[in-house]
Amino acid sequence: MEAEPLTGPPLLVEEVVQLLIPPAARETVVGDLREIYCRPSQYAVEALRTVPLVILSCAMRSANLPLLVLQGALIFFCLEGLGDHLLHLNQVQIGLGTAAALMAIILRDTYQQAGRPTVRGSIIEAIMIAFFMVVFCPAAFGLKEAPVGTPDFLLELQLVTVLPLAIPALGILQTLLIIHGDRDLDDFADSASDEALSRHFSSFLRYLQFCYLAEALALLTFAIVIRALLNIGPWLLVLYTLVAVFLLSLSRTSSGGIDDVFALRIEYRRQFHQRQQLRRFLSWLWAAPVLIALYEQLIRTGLSTHRAVLVTIGSAAVISICFLVSAINRECTGRAQEKIGLLEHRR
Repeated sequence: MEAEPLTGPPLLVEEVVQLLIPPAARETVVGDLREIYCRPSQYAVEALRTVPLVILSCAMRSANLPLLVLQGALIFFCLEGLGDHLLHLNQVQIGLGTAAALMAIILRDTYQQAGRPTVRGSIIEAIMIAFFMVVFCPAAFGLKEAPVGTPDFLLELQLVTVLPLAIPALGILQTLLIIHGDRDLDDFADSASDEALSRHFSSFLRYLQFCYLAEALALLTFAIVIRALLNIGPWLLVLYTLVAVFLLSLSRTSSGGIDDVFALRIEYRRQFHQRQQLRRFLSWLWAAPVLIALYEQLIRTGLSTHRAVLVTIGSAAVISICFLVSAINRECTGRAQEKIGLLEHRR
């Protein structure tokens, strides 16, 4: 009996291609490659030609350039400080380390699963981060532990006792974010019909304008306060001022007066995407001075004075803040994507 011709690519090859394709485009690209399949060699050539372009396209769509610049500046700042006290890195090595870290961030964003995180996945992620803090932070970069009976020793003992509480605390915070997101999506689903869309969109625009105005004023106030209290360089004040001016310009723009339902849905989706991209940047912008202060006052001071407890406290605080900011951004990004999906499906 003659063997039947293959109607699809070998299963192992197709699974490898699926893993290489970012989740946002995986189903579509895998389906297209399967439709034009003729033989394994042809499939491999098409995959080699298509997959890199898909990865690049997904990376460009998920990239947030202002956010990457801000994250790169924070990473460079931290590596420069560690290079003076611990790693002994020169400027070229610090630059390469920053570039590698930014590349890792871009790849993470590119291959991040679309949509909101699940409760189970969020709890597992929170447990992993908290467990990492429990194991990593007390190590304090190999610094000597404080002698028994000293104030630093008692503080370290208290911290090691408290750190395990981060496991349930982070898990509860993640769960509360998801529960709040479920309620928000249920409320939005009721207003996504053609009849209610115009009224809800007008309310949404007014809400955005108020948020942009309030956040611009808050940024200016916060920048002046942290400049006076923390003595952080003037570059942060300049950055906050520029962002505040941009937010003020957004608060003055209006997209009202759209009568066509189809055009209204397109504008609604555009506003959602713009708001979410801006939200990702602003959340890290708010956290930046706090992270800088923790690094300067605790980690850098602990390294220069060989006080392991300060490094431990600073490391735990920085990891917690970064995790919470990332968790909020993932939840809000996934929620915005689901709202956009509701708008598209109800056309």
